[in-house]
Amino acid sequence: MAKKHKRSRSLEDEIVRKATNAALAGAGAGLVLFAGCQDLVPTATDTGLIPINPITVEVLLDFEEFVTDFDVIGGFGSPADLGRGLVARGYRGTLDARTLVRFGNFQRSISVEDSLGVTRLDSTFTALGGQIVIVFDSTDAAPDLPVTLTAAATNTPWDRETATWDLAVDSFGVSTPWPIPGAGLSTPLGSALFDRSVSDTVVIAVDSATVAAWTDSTNLARGVMIDVADTGARLEFRSVSLNIDVRPSINLDTIVSLTGGASERTFIFQPSPDPDPPGLRVGGTPAWRTIMTFAVPETLTGPPALCALVGCPLAITAERINQAELVLTTSFDEPAFVPLSTVLVDIRSVLVPELLPKSPLGESMVGALGQAVAPELFDTETGTTVSFPMTFFIQDLMRGVTRFDEPAPTTISIMTTFEPLLVGFASFEGPGGPGAPILRLILTISESVQIP
Repeated sequence: MAKKHKRSRSLEDEIVRKATNAALAGAGAGLVLFAGCQDLVPTATDTGLIPINPITVEVLLDFEEFVTDFDVIGGFGSPADLGRGLVARGYRGTLDARTLVRFGNFQRSISVEDSLGVTRLDSTFTALGGQIVIVFDSTDAAPDLPVTLTAAATNTPWDRETATWDLAVDSFGVSTPWPIPGAGLSTPLGSALFDRSVSDTVVIAVDSATVAAWTDSTNLARGVMIDVADTGARLEFRSVSLNIDVRPSINLDTIVSLTGGASERTFIFQPSPDPDPPGLRVGGTPAWRTIMTFAVPETLTGPPALCALVGCPLAITAERINQAELVLTTSFDEPAFVPLSTVLVDIRSVLVPELLPKSPLGESMVGALGQAVAPELFDTETGTTVSFPMTFFIQDLMRGVTRFDEPAPTTISIMTTFEPLLVGFASFEGPGGPGAPILRLILTISESVQIP
């Protein structure tokens, strides 16, 4: 896919840039100077007595100038932690996914009126059958056409936290493969048509024997595997439950409906994303983080336009930094894992890099909810730049200590606000190309003031 590289800026930035381009012709790449301005001193009778002429400059540092180490780490959380179901078959030519569910928390007794109208507890009722009720998120569905959902009873013990496409259990040193990859050799139960233009709910009927097996908590093989039969389809669902129709023993003419939620849920999929991505990767399930270690130069010795205006070498100090932003360029990575919803990107300092990937992290640099990045920026609008604020981090880095007088961290983690957050992940261009990460600094340099 052809990629376009465009830099998103505010109107003010664009006006200043156009006004200064002519004066900066021939200056080194990666640095733009803003025009100097004179501050007014409202308490002075003659503002000329104190010559203050601050000059504001924008400095764009290339990746190699401010990053000394870079890594992409995956494996944070699991599909079971997402709290959603996923089914897919050949989505975007590659992705297959199935959801595994166990039901629990069924009532062991019910209140029923007997033939005399007296309400009594009945714990010996008979299960007649039930219905699997699946509520889909219709905004995260492809294609728009109706698709067929299928359900099958699992016959192999499986583990919610560690089940994968190939393994039913992979924990405590025990690895048990599925008889056939993808929870194969499950017993078909039924199917139903899902048409999101009509309803977001699908109901699949199951018989009494299956219901009885699913209510037996000692049976580790119990559960249902939900799949989609149509090639090219991909759907996420919010909830799945089991409605059971029972006949009370004290009133055979009455049918009571009980509802049990999913006690355990996960999804399995193939193939997994490439563990060695071409650039930066953020989010996904399990989640990815991009780790960067910073070493911002203490002084600048160019380009000539900068030196002519403010003199060189120019010291980059915490006091001179008005604003610092990490500028990333969105990219297209793996088609099946392009996010379908807004990605909430967060940046946090890594407090103990030696403990990665388990290091504790600092506070968010972009806000508690993260910075929202639209999903189309990783698909049809790749090559768009997104700026993330990190002023305090860079100021502390140049000062050497934080505002709390603790050693300043030098490493950051680019991640999502929650892990996992979405099935898909955000992708950004890595080093070595035209869209490589950039550190944008806004510096203000003032002349020294001498008061006799």
